[in-house]
Amino acid sequence: MTNFLIHSTAKSSTILIKQMENIMYTPLSVEQSQKIKKYNVDSDYESYQRAHSMIGFKVIKGSKRPFKSTLIVNTCKGVIRNPYTNLWGITFEEDDSIVDVKQVKIYTETV
Repeated sequence: MTNFLIHSTAKSSTILIKQMENIMYTPLSVEQSQKIKKYNVDSDYESYQRAHSMIGFKVIKGSKRPFKSTLIVNTCKGVIRNPYTNLWGITFEEDDSIVDVKQVKIYTETV
């Protein structure tokens, strides 16, 4: 697939975004890791693995609130480092939003 390189001038850091099967783990810098609240997340690599395993699956937010597309269930398209939180996030086919991995779980239909 296509690789995108975005330069964030606000934090003067380069964020490498890779989608679908070309995703590559890039660890946080020391500066970025100090800004994250440690009690909120798994390890950085565990979050990356969890995000990667969700690609192609339908997910819902743990809070049951709708996504930006106003849908309750979205389909994961890719993995990205969220530029606002510096955590691993997921992009969706239905809209252009980014949601942290810790906020979503795989949707299972119960009949």
